[in-house]
Amino acid sequence: MTCRRAIAAALFTGTLFAQDVAPRNTQPGVRYVGDRACRNCHGAIADSFARTPMGRSAAAPSVSDPLGEFRQSAEVRVKATGRTYRSQIREGKVIHSSDLESYEVAYAIGSGTNGRSYVIRRGGYLFLSPLSFYTARKQWDLSPGFESGVFRDFTRPVALACLNCHTGIPRPDPTLPDRFQEPAVQVLTIGCERCHGPGEIHVQQATQGLAATKSSIANPARLQPGPRDDVCSQCHLGGDIRVLQPGRRETDYRPGAQLDEVVVIFSLPESAKLGGFQAVSQVAQLRASRCWKDSQGKLACFTCHDPHRRIERLEAARHYRARCLGCHQPGACHLSLAKRRDTSPPDNCITCHMPRSRLSNVAHVSHTDHRIVKTAAPEWEEAATAPAAVELVYESARPGRVEPGLRSKALAYAEATLLARPLVSRALRLLGDAVRVLPRDVEVWGWHGVLLADYETGRQEEAARSLERAISLGSSSAAVHRALAGLRQQAGDLLTAERLYRDAIRLEPFDTAAYVALARMYLQQRDSERAAQMVSTLSSVDPAHPMVERLRQELGQAGKDGLPRLR
Repeated sequence: MTCRRAIAAALFTGTLFAQDVAPRNTQPGVRYVGDRACRNCHGAIADSFARTPMGRSAAAPSVSDPLGEFRQSAEVRVKATGRTYRSQIREGKVIHSSDLESYEVAYAIGSGTNGRSYVIRRGGYLFLSPLSFYTARKQWDLSPGFESGVFRDFTRPVALACLNCHTGIPRPDPTLPDRFQEPAVQVLTIGCERCHGPGEIHVQQATQGLAATKSSIANPARLQPGPRDDVCSQCHLGGDIRVLQPGRRETDYRPGAQLDEVVVIFSLPESAKLGGFQAVSQVAQLRASRCWKDSQGKLACFTCHDPHRRIERLEAARHYRARCLGCHQPGACHLSLAKRRDTSPPDNCITCHMPRSRLSNVAHVSHTDHRIVKTAAPEWEEAATAPAAVELVYESARPGRVEPGLRSKALAYAEATLLARPLVSRALRLLGDAVRVLPRDVEVWGWHGVLLADYETGRQEEAARSLERAISLGSSSAAVHRALAGLRQQAGDLLTAERLYRDAIRLEPFDTAAYVALARMYLQQRDSERAAQMVSTLSSVDPAHPMVERLRQELGQAGKDGLPRLR
């Protein structure tokens, strides 16, 4: 019996969960060594993995790329906004541009199986290009999020959480959130260590002629169900809200450890969402299936998926059917053999039980329904639950744990107010409890102050105290500084407000809300010179921002009233 078959058999019989203690390479300080070091002993597996979508998750943009998206210039015109976006080659470089800006493409994100998106760099920050290439249609179109008008031009930030799941090893700036070093990634594509953890100890044993111990590196097939599933969940359980544990970053998770120790993941219930599947929701869908529930921890993602090799279309039907028949007998299907043979490909379990459906958050892409439905099921129905009744789903719960900690829950509901405003009162109750229990937690104080400032008109002094407390504890949140600036401005303390707005800009140079607020404050002070400077800076940061023209009009009106005009 091959190793792969042995693993599959053990999963169904429950005999494989041998590693009760976390592998040694989950400890801090164990270094990543890169795929080249793994290839020395595992060359065949490394070569096979490199041809999978994960092994091609990112690339440097190149005219010679097999996908061929850069062989000709392209142009996408958006009727709703009147903007035009272009992809071109200039002096051997890939350039994406709008009517107002142009940038060199730094990274191509995606294997090309469904399509690719593109990342540009502005200073130490990364942003998604408004243009993506969709493979099925062989054409350029707007990137996810741009078709709805939520984002414009080159303003959609690429956060560390995004880059962490689409590249091998990101290099975040240790001083500021979502700022990156140069280059932004140490290893471009997802590699061996994303699922097996840092390989330093394992490689040292091999190079020293020692037998590599099972405890030196994580093998997902030998982990207990919780940490085993976390290896896939780190990226395929996206959730709607991800709350980092104190002092942690997404890159701190190491396979073999508990994901919940680094990031706690929550989702809105499906009844509170608009119809359609979400990308990266495969784990949540699988957990809703009867197959997963009845397996009592034996069913894993790699029961069906072989992460080390790409299964081509013709082989895929046979492969996945064989996985189904690991538990189910052919005679259990209620369809006649004639009808089963009428599917394409013939007698294919996936056609009926895991149909493909259009994703709600990625255009032009279909997605396999991992709920493993008994009969053809409709897509998620539109919201049927009143937002006030929403109870967040604790997605990253460890086995045997049904409730997150107070801190995680409070921060999750705070962030959920951005998706469902009726949750504000629930969030404030939880945050009120959290600030009493966790008097030195900077994020708890920050969110408490922000929500009070935004929604509780009679509690402004309490909001200011919470925001000041967060800043005194070292908050690096531009939103916290901006909220306190607004309160100080309302109180007439304009010098403090100005300092706080500028602190917000320093912390997040592309936080346009602070530029707008400062420009407005200067206009109120009848300081047209500094107002004009701020509008000019806003225009350089976000030329298409709708407030640029409005503020210029206000400056023009101020000039008519006796103040200098904008030059």
